Amino acid sequence: MPQNLIVLDASQDALWDELVLSSPQGSEFMLSAWLPMLASTLNSPLQVERIGYLGKDRKLIAGWAIPYQELRLWKLRISNGGYGLRYSGPLLNQALSEDPRKTMVRNQVLSQFAAYAGARYDSIVVECHPAFTDPREFIYAGWSIAPVYQYRWNLSDPDALLASLDNEKRREIRRGLESFQFSRERIDKQSFEQFLTIYRSTMQHRHDIGLGEDWVKNLERRLLWMQDIDACGLFVAKNDASEYAAVLLAIISRADHTVYFWMAGYDQNLKGNKVLSSLYWFTGQEILGSTPGIKFADFSVAPSRSLSQYKDLLRADITLSFRMIHDKRSWKQNLRNGLRQARNLAGSLR
Repeated sequence: MPQNLIVLDASQDALWDELVLSSPQGSEFMLSAWLPMLASTLNSPLQVERIGYLGKDRKLIAGWAIPYQELRLWKLRISNGGYGLRYSGPLLNQALSEDPRKTMVRNQVLSQFAAYAGARYDSIVVECHPAFTDPREFIYAGWSIAPVYQYRWNLSDPDALLASLDNEKRREIRRGLESFQFSRERIDKQSFEQFLTIYRSTMQHRHDIGLGEDWVKNLERRLLWMQDIDACGLFVAKNDASEYAAVLLAIISRADHTVYFWMAGYDQNLKGNKVLSSLYWFTGQEILGSTPGIKFADFSVAPSRSLSQYKDLLRADITLSFRMIHDKRSWKQNLRNGLRQARNLAGSLR
């Protein structure tokens, strides 16, 4: 390992968190308290390796937290994206990110990161923060780079944002605000069950996805943990009978001034009133008023054309980010991929 490249342990949490909070690519998900929480709330064992790069003064100027799983039967080390982290890419301090005089140093850091991870992991997929804008060193090291388009609202001028919507979408939001009761609910057993009923129905009807009991238990643990540090909220729209009509789980990341619209659902029996748009609007305004420093509301990606069009109509700004992928060429990895494809094919034919 190069002299300036180090693997960080728990004794260096303060050093790590200082980098996260000062990096344009930093987010709440990268803080040292979050990483073990996320690792402990998955169905399969997860580890997180943190690597860092030391500058001339031996201060951490860059870092990378890589979540991974050890497949012992296959003797493979796999990192398949975030495992619940919105972003899991390299972090650079302010100077490395923005100062053109630091370009050569930045390239050296990223080159060493790419070489280290490429050698250590049999398969790795990295979802980079939109503030990470230069993946060239990974390309040179043989990584594949895919563009990913994120959608987000700039909340700096809510009146201008509302005025930018087309007339129908603006009327839709206003009708929803008048027709339903909106609130932020404390997450407890009762509210979580009501959320789950709506969300499960939405995922089943709209995406044909079922949610297992282990997934549900882990989600509840995550939410209660995040709620204790005021890092998430459950936002709901209720009908005249005070029943949940739509739900939205949002994560509040003060580190990058963003509220993330995470999980959303609505009563599938509702006809002709698109309450979810109103709930998004209410949540953005509620967080903007209650949490100093929040500037953006993040809608994540749009995996289908219809979702993309919906977010376009909400006048969400399109932000480019990168997915970086590296696979070692080995018979074990090829065999595993073949078996996984065969299982997926068999499942689709049932």
